[in-house]
Amino acid sequence: MLKRLFKSTSDFNTDTANTSKHNSADDFAKEYNERVSKRTKIKLKRDSEKHRDKRTEKRGTVRVIGFMSLPDKGFGIDGLITEASKGGFTFRPASNYLEERTGEYIQIIIDEFQRSGIIRSTRPDGYGVQLLQPLDDQELKLLKQKTIKLVRT
Repeated sequence: MLKRLFKSTSDFNTDTANTSKHNSADDFAKEYNERVSKRTKIKLKRDSEKHRDKRTEKRGTVRVIGFMSLPDKGFGIDGLITEASKGGFTFRPASNYLEERTGEYIQIIIDEFQRSGIIRSTRPDGYGVQLLQPLDDQELKLLKQKTIKLVRT
């Protein structure tokens, strides 16, 4: 996958961490992040246009700390729910990298309740999750009340 981000194999060498083009791992990371961010913007735009008509409910912005359990894998991931609607949400794991998990069954656990769902998309901003049992109005209201304010340091 990394090779696809670079134009040729001379830009990225899997055998050595330090190529002649990159003087340090920081230089390599900087160039990698620049290329990924361009690609990310394009992918996010395409995804929002592609799936806009598939959602039955409009998603609202929230920021709620939650835990996503992957029962088939036997582990879970802490993270943040960034968007929510009655039928689904976007879950952003508290990690630097996202693994492709499209199609996996999950359970999301937030203080007062838990729901089962399926990861329908893996995007740079998180996992798009479709809930198997929709949230009711009270639970959606609770999510909005639990929204935390993020502060940059």
